[in-house]
Amino acid sequence: MRLLRIKLQDFRGVTEREIEFAPRGVTLVEGPNESGKSSLADALALVLTEKDSSRKRHVIACQPVDRDAGPEVEVELESGSYHLTVSKRFVRRPRTVLEVTAPRPEKGLTGAAAHERLQ
Repeated sequence: MRLLRIKLQDFRGVTEREIEFAPRGVTLVEGPNESGKSSLADALALVLTEKDSSRKRHVIACQPVDRDAGPEVEVELESGSYHLTVSKRFVRRPRTVLEVTAPRPEKGLTGAAAHERLQ
């Protein structure tokens, strides 16, 4: 799997952040403590494994403490011949949207069907 891009919105202490990864080699993510580095890895794990409707403790913990918003994660990645973008919002108005652009375009995948297709 090659991660191409990840975007966080209202995820823990991150209001909004988008990282584009190098198409080849290694991308180094660095920054001071509490700048959101660990949140990137946790967000990736959540979007790939948890349903948007999950009420697990570690999913609820991703909600920002200073505002009433649902954490959102969008990931663009390649895996084998697949190129896809998945977007999930947790806790408040949960939603999942999956768009597969290769090897064969698939649009309109949402909710549980999108999560299952991602798996």
